[in-house]
Amino acid sequence: MAPYLVMFGITTLIIRWAEINSSKKRFSFVLLICAVAIVAFFSGIRTVYVGTDTVSYMREFILAQDRLGNFRGLYLIDNKHDIEMSFLIIEYVCARFKYGFHIMLFAYAFITHLFLILGIRAQAETFDISMPFSWLLYCLLFYNATLNNMRQWVSIAIIFYVFSSIKNLKFFNTLMLTIMACMFHNSGMVIIFMYMAYYVFSHTERESIRLKAILLSVSLIGPFILPKITSIIVTNYVTINRYSSFIYGRGANRATQVDKLTLIVRIIFLIAFLIQFRNDRIRGQLTNYDRFYLYVSLIDVAFPLQYNQLNLRIGNYFSIFEVNYFPKGMKIFLGDRLTKMISNAIILLLITIYWYTKYMLWNNNETYPYSMIIHF
Repeated sequence: MAPYLVMFGITTLIIRWAEINSSKKRFSFVLLICAVAIVAFFSGIRTVYVGTDTVSYMREFILAQDRLGNFRGLYLIDNKHDIEMSFLIIEYVCARFKYGFHIMLFAYAFITHLFLILGIRAQAETFDISMPFSWLLYCLLFYNATLNNMRQWVSIAIIFYVFSSIKNLKFFNTLMLTIMACMFHNSGMVIIFMYMAYYVFSHTERESIRLKAILLSVSLIGPFILPKITSIIVTNYVTINRYSSFIYGRGANRATQVDKLTLIVRIIFLIAFLIQFRNDRIRGQLTNYDRFYLYVSLIDVAFPLQYNQLNLRIGNYFSIFEVNYFPKGMKIFLGDRLTKMISNAIILLLITIYWYTKYMLWNNNETYPYSMIIHF
């Protein structure tokens, strides 16, 4: 447990330093890169026993080492045809180096956390919320999961950055990032639906209310019918091994204590955000992001209601935005600076207990105990 908390603490302090020096753009950015590098190094030096799927990544990496001179041969290996091209390229390049597997782990973590911290910074500037608070919230809620589903978390991080910075991104950049997200994990195609939601909910015209209601209704029903639709497609039309395992694999439809606890936390986040949403609406201070996050927060709660591994995977693309909209919901705690500090401390304490219960006590994603290849 201690290695995680130390890493969380060090990176949070560095990000706080970057926030204090936000007027010095270049220096602040260098500090953020340092924080990302520390997280990536921590992820990269772990052993194959940290993270449920890490051993599977190792097996695939050994196959890549056996085919260094034949990328096409690597692509045609059994069960490789449904693996995204970006993963195969990174795997193929890293396989040429000594300690290449750990270089690959570092690369995945660096890409993931670079996009995450840039997205957090963009939203901190937009909403005037604490960047280190959002970062620490991310660490406690999601970091351990990135040590397991690495490819998907790269895709999640890119999509998170796109929507956190969408007002400042040009169309071409947005398009390239969208393609990049899908090339790391094809479930990233959910971004197309999220674009639709952002466009609809960012418009305030009265005539769009009906369209918003239709989209929200379809989205809330989606978690209940998506597994059945996917099951029909996988069974009758397309064979994609990983989605078959999400639907038919052991425990695919069995909710655990972890999932129930996660649902409770998300409901608490939703309530806090809804109160702040109402307050901003009364004051006439609602933004396009607020309306989009209202949609995201509702979907975030809807997916766990019908437990399924597929819903869990798709739901990750919505749950990551908790690090943006929950800090905004924290503004419901009004008062002087001391009152806000006490409120934030209590919330962080409760989330730390959640992190300890989920990742340490129940060992979700199998990241405890942490072990590394370097011995001091």
